[in-house]
Amino acid sequence: MKGFYSFGLVTASPKMEALKALRQLSIYSLFERDIIITSEDTAQGKESGEPFLLAKSRAVSIVAMIGDSTADQTGSSIAGIPFISAQTLSVERLAYW
Repeated sequence: MKGFYSFGLVTASPKMEALKALRQLSIYSLFERDIIITSEDTAQGKESGEPFLLAKSRAVSIVAMIGDSTADQTGSSIAGIPFISAQTLSVERLAYW
């Protein structure tokens, strides 16, 4: 998928914790290094939109944000990024796209 899509990550976790999780899940290689935004990269949290704006500024394009929290939805909205709720997104719907 890499090359066709660019994947980024915005997380409230510290960088080392986030990178460890991505490596343990064997998905680290899917993500663009410049678009892994953690709690250490911005002064304000997700709900401010700041982490999403930083991710957006580093990406060639961001089509949508898939998230599971109100902070994800609020922050992506402030950054002007369409939001898809992971809580209501089924694997079947994702495969349809």
